[in-house]
Amino acid sequence: MTRRLSTGVEPVDDELGGGLPAGSVVALCAPPVTSSEMLLYELAGARETLYVTTTRSKAAVKAAFEAYPNDTGTPVVTEADRDVDFDELARIAGRAHASANIVIDTVGVLERADRDAYCSFLRDLSAHVRSIDGLAVLHCHRLPAEPSPPGRRLTLGMADATLELERHASEAAIDHRLLVTKLRGGTALTAPITLELDDAVRVDTTRDLA
Repeated sequence: MTRRLSTGVEPVDDELGGGLPAGSVVALCAPPVTSSEMLLYELAGARETLYVTTTRSKAAVKAAFEAYPNDTGTPVVTEADRDVDFDELARIAGRAHASANIVIDTVGVLERADRDAYCSFLRDLSAHVRSIDGLAVLHCHRLPAEPSPPGRRLTLGMADATLELERHASEAAIDHRLLVTKLRGGTALTAPITLELDDAVRVDTTRDLA
């Protein structure tokens, strides 16, 4: 049986039969107006994490980890060069140890780079996380009114698991729903998980998810 690795959010793990399959590449897709990075902070609290930022500065990410109220462990934060160097990114990812998380936040700049080079990088990343029994999480921002980056189809196709965070706003409340739409080595969820994203991630068990 495939070993499962915790997402850092216990009710989500319960729905997934213990977590995500070890060795998976995971695409976390969300609108940039959400606090989807909180899910990455929770993940970092579950095990050793190598966190590669392509947009925010290293200092900003470290400050966000320090301000987060829940345990985030001691992630190693690296700031990627603005000019995409896939060889350097592969070297950075290669530093991750057994059962570790490798987070790339966000992948938009990679998806706009050379397609063949990006494809090779994803293949190497997938092979590496399988070899260490870890997780690679690719944080994908998306806006419904804007076209996706050219490499987004490649990202989603290569991903072993796809998590989509949706934001629903009404006069009464703002809801965030997490959908697991693809899960190789497991079963995708047939219903969303309602999350509360205020100062930290919480699962709302009071609402009807049907």
